[in-house]
Amino acid sequence: MKRLTKKYLAAYESHKETLEELQGAACEAIEEYNCAIEDLPSPAPALEELNEAIGEFNSWVTEVQEQMQGYFDDRTEGWQEGEKGEQYQVWIDSLDYEVDEITTEPDAPTEMDEPEIEITEIAESPEEVE
Repeated sequence: MKRLTKKYLAAYESHKETLEELQGAACEAIEEYNCAIEDLPSPAPALEELNEAIGEFNSWVTEVQEQMQGYFDDRTEGWQEGEKGEQYQVWIDSLDYEVDEITTEPDAPTEMDEPEIEITEIAESPEEVE
């Protein structure tokens, strides 16, 4: 092809016009979206409160685990190595975790994930622990 024919030139102009029109519409939509985001309430205060509660929960788990470990350590070596001691140690070990804090700085409001918190169920104490 040595040059564009009138047909190609007309198609080019038509495509160009469509693109310019749609670009303008997209820019308006983006501007409207950006203005709407500015008016949205920030989730940061709620996430900060959640993170405080997560910290308190993690501290509580640590405190309970330390008290349980103290109880275990105060028992005789025979009890610790026996069936009851082993069951009790498994119970202590079941509390060896922390809940992760949630990020308070999302990349963009539309990309922010809902907080997912996994709290492992605390097992009942072993039968007949003395």
